[in-house]
Amino acid sequence: MTGNDRKQLTGKLKEFIAKKDIDLFGITNKITDEIVHKKRDIDGKSIIIIGIYMIDESLDLWLEPPNWKAGKCFSDEILRAYCFEIALFLERLGWKTQPIPYNGAYLKEIGHYAGIGKIGKNNVLVTPEFGPNIRLRAIVTEAELEPTPESDFDPCLECELPCIKKCPAMAFDKQKQVTPRPNSYALEPCLTYQKQNLKEVSQFSALWCQECIQHCKYYQGYQESTI
Repeated sequence: MTGNDRKQLTGKLKEFIAKKDIDLFGITNKITDEIVHKKRDIDGKSIIIIGIYMIDESLDLWLEPPNWKAGKCFSDEILRAYCFEIALFLERLGWKTQPIPYNGAYLKEIGHYAGIGKIGKNNVLVTPEFGPNIRLRAIVTEAELEPTPESDFDPCLECELPCIKKCPAMAFDKQKQVTPRPNSYALEPCLTYQKQNLKEVSQFSALWCQECIQHCKYYQGYQESTI
């Protein structure tokens, strides 16, 4: 595939996505088993990542049975539908394409490499346009697309890190890490706290803890929330 072919195909994809209600879009060619950790059925050359702005808190509602072991989230279902549309678009152009399952990749890392934003010290992807008020999904394709450049945006510059100080699970203590990480975030106490402190909105819907998001200085409040 020539450089001109990559440019033309990437242009067609951008035009297609621009017609959708997709707020964030990026491309990276960095595909490793560390980033995409679920087995892939295709030999991917590019990862496309998309995101939507969480304009209302209700988009983050999880609809689940009483045991909270399975369910669906409004925002993720919206993104999943867009992923299948994008995959179908590229398939019709002759390129094998596959939406990545929600737990099949590290979406924050992909967003970082694709230039959407930067991962803050609160372990959340922060964007210059929408702060941390976003949700992401990704697609892997055999098409060689032009990558978008990484962002030089630094959300934690000259910040007193209230997001970390306000964490009710104290999940930013490196000594609490069960699985070693390059930063101070400890996944296990975070998940334990969230499961024990679900904000139940109804018998079949709940919100997870968002303290590290809502205390980010780039957080944009849910002005239209009715919850």
